[in-house]
Amino acid sequence: VRGLTLHPDGNRLIVGSADKSLLIHTLRTTAPTRGPVAAPLPPEPRTGHTAEVTATGIRSDGVLYASGDAGGHIILWNPFLPTPQRSLLGSPSKVSAVRFPANNQQLVTSSDDGMVRTWSLMTPPPRQSAALAAEAVDLELLAGQPTAVVALTDKSLRIVNLNDDSAGVAIPPITLAPRSLGISPNNTWIACGGDQGQTIVVNLADGTVRGLVSGHSGEITDVAT
Repeated sequence: VRGLTLHPDGNRLIVGSADKSLLIHTLRTTAPTRGPVAAPLPPEPRTGHTAEVTATGIRSDGVLYASGDAGGHIILWNPFLPTPQRSLLGSPSKVSAVRFPANNQQLVTSSDDGMVRTWSLMTPPPRQSAALAAEAVDLELLAGQPTAVVALTDKSLRIVNLNDDSAGVAIPPITLAPRSLGISPNNTWIACGGDQGQTIVVNLADGTVRGLVSGHSGEITDVAT
């Protein structure tokens, strides 16, 4: 498993896989009123990537999926069709995150070449929003704002305005090597999972670390707030 995203309806989960496929899992089915509960449905595979799938995203209306792979390709999917709707390429570097802003008209991606790219879903290729100083590990969008928070391999977090080409505002260096990000719905807190089983909680307003959670023995591959 390289990336997973829950559908807005809460009933489906899309999962990226090292075997170059995207898997769509149905989480719930209507339980029968009598008799045994039906066995879970097998996942629906989607093929089209030529490298392992490293990032996934779902538009807020649930009618468009996105997946990125280790070769830099991004595929857009209609959830009701088995074949890709469109393939995009920003660079040959691994895609670390794919996110849909709230307007549902764009796609924001980050990759190992240190670039954050903003794609118009109507007119690719992308506008490069920011060139960063290190590889981008993960990216999350602030709710209702044209702003992204990006975690980098140099142990820094950057706040990037998607409407311009600046590299964004740096949050003071953190103490762990980031692997995953989550942002609270009110845009107040950032949760950053690290490579040594710890997660820090950062105040977005002033960049200060307000908490540390430990307990995992390996890297934190995903966090939710």
